[in-house]
Amino acid sequence: MKILIVEAGSSKTDWILVSEAQNLLEFKTSGINPTTQSKSNILSVVEIAKQNLRNHDISTINFYGAGCKGVGKTMMLEILQYCFDKTEIVVESDLMAAARSSCNGSEGIVAILGTGSHSCLSDGHIILHEKPSLGFLLGDEGSGNAYGKKLLKAYYYKEMDDELLKKFESDYHFIHENYLSALYSSPKTSFELAQFFPFIIKNKEDAFIQKIIQEGMLEFYNQRLSYYNETSHLPIHIVGNVGIQLQEEYTLFLRQKGFTFVNFNASPIRGLLQYHSKYVRN
Repeated sequence: MKILIVEAGSSKTDWILVSEAQNLLEFKTSGINPTTQSKSNILSVVEIAKQNLRNHDISTINFYGAGCKGVGKTMMLEILQYCFDKTEIVVESDLMAAARSSCNGSEGIVAILGTGSHSCLSDGHIILHEKPSLGFLLGDEGSGNAYGKKLLKAYYYKEMDDELLKKFESDYHFIHENYLSALYSSPKTSFELAQFFPFIIKNKEDAFIQKIIQEGMLEFYNQRLSYYNETSHLPIHIVGNVGIQLQEEYTLFLRQKGFTFVNFNASPIRGLLQYHSKYVRN
């Protein structure tokens, strides 16, 4: 019995095919998010994955993805059913993936800090509480795209000093010519904004960048984590590239806020494999 486990974010998607706890095939594709991408765009990504899987009969697909709630979940299910019509398909959110991957069947607080951001309280199997995810327009505090917005605003408003501004222009030479028009017309605006986050890491020692990092962490805490202060004795698990890249900063910051046990999960797909092996019988 071959089971496909998929963990999809806005930037990349991990696909792993397993059989009796043995990995048969593993590959990556570009990101998938049904709330920010068109159906045709997602379909093209899934078709690429299907080509990689063409020599395998898959019994079950467990798909975990960003934007996979409500209408987004329905769209993703329809696309997968169209591409894999004889396969049992289960679609869950990326937050569920983070919880199952990180908590190992035990209660904990879960934070996603990647291209977007989210948080919840989980018993390790299901989500017990979560605030609404407002996406990159109204939410995603502390995420890659939120940091991208901060950098772009600082650049266009001339809030950076000359040295930092020159570094920014050198790293992102395309910023000069009609970039804002291209940004606003992009089908993957969140991903476009997040591409500026590496500049934060590259220049972490700069005082202005340090201020931006602190602002992002405080915004994420105020909107996504302060609700869980009364359960701060529980471990908090952080997944996503932004959280991993700011591991030292978040460890210190969250401990100052009373969260004693701060863990970082650099590879959610690995934790999902362990979870399904231990708890799920497809």
